[in-house]
Amino acid sequence: MQMVDIEPSIEIENRKITVERAHSISSCVAIPGKVAESQYEYLASKQQSKHAVLPVHTQQERTLFHRLLRRGTNENGTADWVHMCKQWSREADGVGVFYKTPAYLQAYHRKWIESRVFTNAVNSNRQIVDPVRQLNQDTSRSQNALPAQVPARLMINNPEAFEIGKCFQQSTVFNCGYPI
Repeated sequence: MQMVDIEPSIEIENRKITVERAHSISSCVAIPGKVAESQYEYLASKQQSKHAVLPVHTQQERTLFHRLLRRGTNENGTADWVHMCKQWSREADGVGVFYKTPAYLQAYHRKWIESRVFTNAVNSNRQIVDPVRQLNQDTSRSQNALPAQVPARLMINNPEAFEIGKCFQQSTVFNCGYPI
């Protein structure tokens, strides 16, 4: 497959493809039968870089992040994100490790800290959490779901009164033959 930018109207392999700009669609179209460019190579070409610049998302990147964080923390406990970013770029290979910006590294660090706080809270309250979790997941508490309710059929007792206008000639609308 080959990735191409979307134009309002483009001709590919003698087929005209028209795309409305108002629709929210992907920024590229995959064309069957062409040599595949990986999505990372496509991003790198659009970003004009050797490797794509992406948030931390692979297991190799998470491992690298923690290794660099241990090495790149100042004496006051804060990380030098620019220096860490430079070290990261030396290890980027475009397969499992991609380029990062300092903002991407900081965002991942915040997410990791939040995850650690949650995990530590659950672990420190394990003697309370485990029995509650076991009670919530107890199979003796489960019930079979009730069958879906089928709506009742509409019954018209007086078909002549169902004609438009006849309902309003009677004293109340509910008097038109509909079940109350």
